[in-house]
Amino acid sequence: MKNYSKLIATLIDKNFAIAIVSGGLQQTARDIAAEFPSDKKWRKRWGGIDRNTSERISSGFDTKLHVFTNGWLVGKQLPDGDSELDDFGRYQVQMNGKGAVVKMLQRRLGISKDRTASVGDSAGDIGMFAESKLAICFNPWDDRPKEHADVVVDEKDLSIVLDLILNTIN
Repeated sequence: MKNYSKLIATLIDKNFAIAIVSGGLQQTARDIAAEFPSDKKWRKRWGGIDRNTSERISSGFDTKLHVFTNGWLVGKQLPDGDSELDDFGRYQVQMNGKGAVVKMLQRRLGISKDRTASVGDSAGDIGMFAESKLAICFNPWDDRPKEHADVVVDEKDLSIVLDLILNTIN
């Protein structure tokens, strides 16, 4: 998506906590998060990325983002190129349960609803919108989430989202 890197990098620079909460992005979400490595080596953590993604993209470092997706962490690589699944999984994001993930993050990070913005494109994001001061419906799949959003952005440019967040969440 146009300007995704600018959006994330700018918010990181301004000390925003950033989370990807997705019911479907899985590897894409982890790959994006790994593009923004922290200064700490990878470790298994709540809302972190998997070790393989960390090693493949960010030289074994953890991410500055929090990632919640469906799917399983990949385990040991096998000689034939496949991999085993570890006996633990990722947080399973329910399509209509994203608001609960946002509330957990707010509690754990000490961030109020007044300092929270959510960006989503489907009815599955309505719960996140309800837990946020600024709810941005970005490039929506259909009309269902629009009435629950504060702003609807139809242009596929995340710099618009960045401006909205910076002008609303102080």
